[in-house]
Amino acid sequence: ATGLMRFGDIPFVYNAHNIESARPDSRFERLSMPRYERRLLARADESWMVSRTDLTAARALQPAARLRYVPNVVDVAMIRPHPRETLGRRLLMVGDFTYRPNRSGRDYMIEQILPHVREAVPDATLTLVGKGLDDWRAPEGTVRAGFVPDMATAYASADCVVVPLVEGAGTPLKFVEALAYGVPVVATPKAAAGLEVTSGVDFLQGDDAEGFAAAVVDVLRNGGEQLAANGRLLASREYSIEGLTERISA
Repeated sequence: ATGLMRFGDIPFVYNAHNIESARPDSRFERLSMPRYERRLLARADESWMVSRTDLTAARALQPAARLRYVPNVVDVAMIRPHPRETLGRRLLMVGDFTYRPNRSGRDYMIEQILPHVREAVPDATLTLVGKGLDDWRAPEGTVRAGFVPDMATAYASADCVVVPLVEGAGTPLKFVEALAYGVPVVATPKAAAGLEVTSGVDFLQGDDAEGFAAAVVDVLRNGGEQLAANGRLLASREYSIEGLTERISA
């Protein structure tokens, strides 16, 4: 994008991952990023935002920007939810654990949430799937699966997917993927912020460690079948390739 801004006659679409200036990591970014993004949004023939939250932030940053809501999607039509094993005790967290927000979410889940869950459901376990776990030692109550070749099997054996993010931005595809697989989801407000989801309908929200654990226990004890069905319908409507095609065509 920086190179394109130097050549005024070349049309281009800016596909934003998120509004970076809203979450600066350093003093330099705090000073330079808003100016850079403002120029980029003004120069692009159209800018695509992955969430309505980012759409609002981009409009505030550059009122003259030509914006479109274009969410991240998964191939929902190709995902066939399998009947889940009736274990009633297995939690699943999916992510790239080389990414700091996923590591901090993992630590939050294990250190602050999981003890409350295991107090109520002593044999509950948390399985972690994704890269970046090779040198990580799994504590009691957790299983380090690491990279797996078949995500369908991982989701089929899970009773609840947890998305315990406490930092980061955008729209977590692991959240959308879990909805598409028809597995009940419990997530933090940070994880849900960029998605068109409703707590109590499509997923359960845990505002703090105790609330998150209570939501997980509710799913483990009661199954969450309706929650899972609603989540699958939402994924088909809002986060499928077909839904994105209709949105862009319109």
